[in-house]
Amino acid sequence: TRGMTDAAAAAAPTPMDISTNTSTTPTYQHLPFTTYRSFENGTEPKVFNKIINKCCEFYDQETSSTSTTITKDHLTTTLQTLSDTLCATNRYHATSIPNSQLTFISKLISQWNIQHIFPILDISRLIALHPDASKMENQYIWESIVSSTIEKCQQMKLDPTSVQGTTAAVAIPMISMRLFTNCFRGGGGSLKAVSSHLDRILDCAELFAISENKNVRLSVATLILNASSYIKSSSSAGTTSSTADHILSIVGTIIGSGLYESEATVRVLVALGTLLLADDSIKVKAKSLHMSSMVDHAGSQHGEKAKAVAGEIQLILA
Repeated sequence: TRGMTDAAAAAAPTPMDISTNTSTTPTYQHLPFTTYRSFENGTEPKVFNKIINKCCEFYDQETSSTSTTITKDHLTTTLQTLSDTLCATNRYHATSIPNSQLTFISKLISQWNIQHIFPILDISRLIALHPDASKMENQYIWESIVSSTIEKCQQMKLDPTSVQGTTAAVAIPMISMRLFTNCFRGGGGSLKAVSSHLDRILDCAELFAISENKNVRLSVATLILNASSYIKSSSSAGTTSSTADHILSIVGTIIGSGLYESEATVRVLVALGTLLLADDSIKVKAKSLHMSSMVDHAGSQHGEKAKAVAGEIQLILA
């Protein structure tokens, strides 16, 4: 063993001392996934300035069609302050984001037209990764942000023409999935908000799962991965059968579509394997859905890591 001293080696058990108890829980190289992935790009000042400029452009369109109590100076000042904070990633431990700024962002998501909210969602995605902004005390604000974002996603389902032919048609699915994904990685407040709305969020993921856009597909895959990691780490895994069933259904849809690229497929397979290790009842359900053959096929099509993860899933389902 790497780093073993002579004394430790001498004290190591002999073959006769090693238990042959086959009931020992097996270990896997790739499973389970025990942390959360995130989408962190966008904290470069030039990139953030483009987001601010897009918000200002949409502000002009909003004020021409609806009444608003938000002034443009208030908008630009707040967004620039957020930019200064969020772009200084090496100072996150020493900076804070006031509740007034969080509430302001939440208000924009709720009130603005669906075609105009995606740059605000993108800022929210980055805010979720700031430890002060996403702390437990701010759960009530994140509940509002998450809920309003879900409503915008549902609006796309109820009225697809609301974004047809616009940038929002791709931007909202991609960024909303990434916002939810980052909420898992953020602090206690954002995590609590996203987990308490998980079934509704999975409805959104299901809606966007067969997107023609590869960035949306990767976003859905990563959200499913974080959701599975959350269920595995949660002490209430046994009481989340409907949520687990929902994830199994989405995974089946994704794998069956054959649309997903290799990295996204690996994330979906790791999500499935992690979920299977959360509770034996989930394994039973997966077997009833004949997921083993689907997993085997997906693993064989997407490289060595996908094949290795698929092999571990087969061992779990055996």
